[in-house]
This record gives sequence, structure tokens and C-alpha cells, in this order.
Amino acid sequence: MVSDALIKAIGADSLKGVIATRPGAPKAAGADRFAEIARKAGLDPKAIFAAQAYDAAMLLALAIEKNGKAERAGLNKALRAVATAPGEVILPGEFAKAKKLLAAGKDINYEGAAGSHEFDANGDVPGVIEQLTVKDGKWTVLGVIK
Repeated sequence: MVSDALIKAIGADSLKGVIATRPGAPKAAGADRFAEIARKAGLDPKAIFAAQAYDAAMLLALAIEKNGKAERAGLNKALRAVATAPGEVILPGEFAKAKKLLAAGKDINYEGAAGSHEFDANGDVPGVIEQLTVKDGKWTVLGVIK
């Protein structure tokens, strides 16, 4: 909903005072690398949930590699292992490097497009949320919630 299409459809005046949120991206090497990869592919790296979707796919693929199979058993443990320090840092676009390290029995730590994915005891991962409003006919970031 945080798009220019919404402003165009109902008008900026109708959105006066509206506060919206969307997932944001941290200031991190993984976010920068993802933005570079996305732009080269002709994609908008700031599209809603683009970074999160990329990370979900990458983490699942890495967990399957770590687990040695794509079956549910063991994926939870493998997911935490590839997403959490210690280990060699893996950035977006480095699947082949990660696969090689995992095959050699090395630990990896995926630092993704949406930031670090350090799971807490409940399985939650902290993230970044942008708070926005419509100002001068366009979405404007009011602040970031971490």
C-alpha cells in the first residue's frame, strides 16, 4: 500500500495524516550488495518485501545445503546454523561460495539483504521498519523503528 499508485488512485489530500509502515533495510553490507544485484537485474531493491523475500529464499537454500536434504527434519537447526555467527560471512549473491564452504564442513553466517538473521530463543529475527506519511504528494520517511 505504500506506493505511488495509492496516492494516484485516491489523491494525496485523502491521505493527509496517514501513517504507514513498511519493512526497511539496515545500513549493512548485505543490504548494499542486494541493492546492487537488484538494480543490475532491473529490479527495485526497495520494493515492499523484496529484501525479505530474497533472504527467505537464500536462507532456505542454504539450510537445505547444510542439512543435506530438502526434508523438514533438521531444517530448523540448519537454518539457525547458516544464519547465525560464528562463521564466514556470506552476502547476497554468494550462494556458490556458501555451498562450497558448507561442503567443506565450514561454518557460515548469512548477512542478508534485510540485515542479520540472528534468531532469538522464540525463533524471531529483529528487523527494521520504516514509518512513512504522505508529504508534498509523495511518501516521506518519518523515521526508522529497530
